[in-house]
Amino acid sequence: MVDYTGSGSRVHGVHMVQSADEFELPAPDPARPELAGALGLSGSAMERARRASAASGQPLAVALSLLGLATEDAIAQACGTLYDAPVWPDGAPLERVELPGLSPGFLQDRYAVAMADGAEGWCVGLVDPGDPTTRDALRFALGRDAAVRTITLGAWRRVQDIAETAPEEAERPGPSTATWLDDAERLRDIARDAPVVRLSEQILERAFLLNASDVHVEQKIDHTRVRFRIDGALQDQDRLGVEIGPALIARIKVLSDLDVAERRAPQDGRTTINVRGVPVDVRISTAPTVFGESLVVRLLTRRDVDYSLERLGLRPAVAAGLGQLLTRSHGLLLVTGPTGSGKTTTLYAGLRQLASSRNKILTVEDPVEYVFEDILQSQVNEAAGFTFSTALRSFLRHDPDVILVGEIRDAETARLAVQASLTGHLVLATVHTNDAATTPSRLVDMGVERYLLGDALIGVMAQRLAARLCKACKSAGPLNAEETAALHEVGLDLRPATVGRAQGCPACGQTGRRGRQAVSELMVCTPELGELIGSGAHASVLRRHLADRPGFASLRQDALEQSADGLLDWGDAWRVADR
Repeated sequence: MVDYTGSGSRVHGVHMVQSADEFELPAPDPARPELAGALGLSGSAMERARRASAASGQPLAVALSLLGLATEDAIAQACGTLYDAPVWPDGAPLERVELPGLSPGFLQDRYAVAMADGAEGWCVGLVDPGDPTTRDALRFALGRDAAVRTITLGAWRRVQDIAETAPEEAERPGPSTATWLDDAERLRDIARDAPVVRLSEQILERAFLLNASDVHVEQKIDHTRVRFRIDGALQDQDRLGVEIGPALIARIKVLSDLDVAERRAPQDGRTTINVRGVPVDVRISTAPTVFGESLVVRLLTRRDVDYSLERLGLRPAVAAGLGQLLTRSHGLLLVTGPTGSGKTTTLYAGLRQLASSRNKILTVEDPVEYVFEDILQSQVNEAAGFTFSTALRSFLRHDPDVILVGEIRDAETARLAVQASLTGHLVLATVHTNDAATTPSRLVDMGVERYLLGDALIGVMAQRLAARLCKACKSAGPLNAEETAALHEVGLDLRPATVGRAQGCPACGQTGRRGRQAVSELMVCTPELGELIGSGAHASVLRRHLADRPGFASLRQDALEQSADGLLDWGDAWRVADR
């Protein structure tokens, strides 16, 4: 029995209810095919959600979210459209209020929250506004129709956690939160409190389900902001109370064995968590800021990663050229690009092509992101003196055929990689440069002799990752006058009939984008190009040489051509190319 009314009696049908305990809330009705259609779910998936809803008594939208059959945002958008209940804006504060006739027990059972609304004065936020039994009960309890908004399951959970945490905070001694935040032992205790533990688990689980690569927790002067990097772009997710940030960061620090008391210096750590039965490696990094610590969590999982050159999304010419370079017996092959551009994934795809019982492959990485059976992988441990350079020296005594260096960061590692490639080894490595043509100059700046580099370097692949257009809602349109003029200004005349345009639908969370696509350029070092590099030619000279080569496409050309093919939004293609 659920108590959701106030004192007195109300007429419910033909029966006079004298008290709240006389009214039994019926189970939710899960048979709602319109929601399945809006979310694009199969019959078997919907039947699974129906059974879970009927067995647990949870609204159908809650069951869909908990089963991971659709994202919370997609469910909220679909419910808001179908049931005339506008979605509560992302980042808008959820101010909880008490309404006569609505007990906390009823709100919790129905995944509802009474909220202050600037326009209406108050409203009721529902995770599932399409559940007719909940709306009937609200109408009965309040004596009129309620103003309803759609909220995500995560937003509802955060309201519950804040409500549970508030009484505990009120009991803590001291004139202000600064008193207990400065107490490291108390902070450790708070990090183990159930509401904080649940909040951290929910944030990481939601990031996993949304295929986010990173979680950013940032403390501001009056709130704590949580953002996810999804398909390469940061998206606001939560706006938490200012007092929640230190506890949330402390909890994640505890998971990775970082020093909770140290908040004035950066820290790095890693751990493994289990999300819905899937092990996920996470890398944690903290940094002090003006208003407190900033924390970034990188999620590393094998989901949706196919380590083969054919499935990386590279243009056929680039994939074929890279495959040919990997057949070389010796030389230095570099993959370059900014952080998060997929360099490691490309190198792993290359290693998978080379892995066999005939090849001995050694890697040194920081960190080892994925483990492969036929490859001997090593983790950098600077505290123990095991760095990229010391690993390379050791590897040369182990008779390897292929060596992978996770990143060339310093002069010693660069020189050792070049020397290894000149002594009969195929060396794969990453380096941070803007494009392929500037990579030789970067290595020369590190102290590598030009004449050695001209002989050692066999190829450089520069790449970026761009958000791929959602297949369910993408559209195409002609270039406008401004876009055509910009194309001519850079000397390109692709003459596309139409280009990709992002729209937005429930399947992609109204972003118009889903997944990421590789944008790349491949510089194969021919004898002529090797002579230019050895003679100290400027990057602009190398670019002109590459532009005259048949079949070569720069990063900009590749991005714009993929937009003309309907894979990328035209604006996204320009932004990627300009980087």
